[in-house]
Amino acid sequence: MRVFFIVIVSTIVLGLILNNVIDNPKFSNPIEEIEYAQKTDNVYLAERIFLKELVNGKHNIDLNYGYVINHFNIPEKTKVGKHSYKYRDDNTIFDYYERLINSKDSVDNDFGYYCKGLIFLCKNDYSQANVNFKLVKNQELKYLNNSIGNIFKNSNTNWAISYYEKEIRLKGNINGAVQNLSDVLIRIKDIKRFKQLLSNNETKQHISLSKQREYYYIIGDYKSYIYTLWLKFINSIDKYGFLGALLIAFIWLIYLRFIDVFEKEKWYNIAVLFLISSIFTYCSFFLYDLYNITMNFDLNGDWLNDLLYCIFGIGFIEETIKLVPFIIFLIFTRAVNEPIDYVIYACVAAIGFSFTENILYFQNDSYNIMHGRALASVVGHMCDSSIVAYGFIISRYKNKSPMFFTVLFCLLLASIVHGLYDFWLINDVVKVFNIFAIVVLISSVFIWNSIKNNALNNSPFYDKSKKLESARISIYLFISLSLVFIFEYFIISINYGPSTGNRLLLKSILSGTFLMIFMTGRLAQFELKAGVWDNIKIWSSNKEK
Repeated sequence: MRVFFIVIVSTIVLGLILNNVIDNPKFSNPIEEIEYAQKTDNVYLAERIFLKELVNGKHNIDLNYGYVINHFNIPEKTKVGKHSYKYRDDNTIFDYYERLINSKDSVDNDFGYYCKGLIFLCKNDYSQANVNFKLVKNQELKYLNNSIGNIFKNSNTNWAISYYEKEIRLKGNINGAVQNLSDVLIRIKDIKRFKQLLSNNETKQHISLSKQREYYYIIGDYKSYIYTLWLKFINSIDKYGFLGALLIAFIWLIYLRFIDVFEKEKWYNIAVLFLISSIFTYCSFFLYDLYNITMNFDLNGDWLNDLLYCIFGIGFIEETIKLVPFIIFLIFTRAVNEPIDYVIYACVAAIGFSFTENILYFQNDSYNIMHGRALASVVGHMCDSSIVAYGFIISRYKNKSPMFFTVLFCLLLASIVHGLYDFWLINDVVKVFNIFAIVVLISSVFIWNSIKNNALNNSPFYDKSKKLESARISIYLFISLSLVFIFEYFIISINYGPSTGNRLLLKSILSGTFLMIFMTGRLAQFELKAGVWDNIKIWSSNKEK
């Protein structure tokens, strides 16, 4: 209770200092304020500014386009109470553009038809979107041809390409059209046209490094392929994001040292594997390109396809990428000499992978997701890697089964668990049931606890005089994970002002409290019984002793 009080008081004191020392940002024009609102995850504020500006700027196509796109970034349903929800108001925006359509002004009519079509496009109603786009008299209106291209992007690539190219020729939405065009050209492997796009200085700047990387993969230019990965790494480095990723990694590495109670591993070995895994993470891009380009296997919105892709196209790839440096470490060192060491080093590899992944996630000022990455993503990676490590453990220490097949089975099992977690967050059909992602994560933690208990119980260095101090571990986890929230609050307040920091801190606390309590309680509980192999639990309502 005292620790909880200290953390709360420290956060309040920091908040008082930040709110009195740092000024909230000031804006020279509404566009800056809109960009600020969108960067700080405040789409509601952005919508209010759009509506205010449209009063005198209804013939500004950029404002109208931005208003529609921003509106559909608002969640369709937001929980505001225990059993109550706030629903996005689509009637107001629809009625606004209906009024423009019924106006006697031809410019109003064009904007009305275009934006009404864009609304239908955002709702994936391509038929109605096309009907409205055809009613726009000025077929050279900025954004129009890019939007028409999006209707045919997956059904008629030749038409889509022609509309994207028209948007580029008209110098309209060049960025959007080039990105969409490059995506289609890579998908259909039209190398000649993509090369022309890449050789044009005006269009090259709008082609993402990801698409350039895929292009070099297709033509077999692996030197340029590796160079684009290097550029991706350089461009992803954000000093605050890097520090946040490093903080999260250290928190979980220190936790692993806590649970390694009988024969602690050397920091040198941990650091080497962490570094190798962090670098090796970039190899996953090659496997993604192999799946997506060579095998033509990717997400497409169909729930069965996406489920299989999440398991084999995400889960299997990432679990394999984490496993390879772990196996290299096993081959070239003799550090692993007890069951828990397999878990420790598999988790170190997972943390190294997560570290690089977090650097990529935290670029472009995406600081407000740090607590979620610390509580869910990193833990999920460690749990999944521990399932693979358990294959080594039971093969070597329990039933002496063939190691290759046992590890392969556990790798497939870890891929399924990993894929099931991602599936509920990725697929639009089931995303409304994303609570099941948390259920998968919680079950993974129970599995992880069972694996850790069995590994510790069967250590050749088992010493009943050595105890895992659950209270100490729980306090450590509470303080260190709270530090992630505080660090997130601090850097958001510095970069975007204390008002935004206060709002996002409250949002983080509301979204992360349950997982925080669960992790600090469950991951500090152990049941040590020498020589015992308990059944693996995927759920338990009983506290372990």
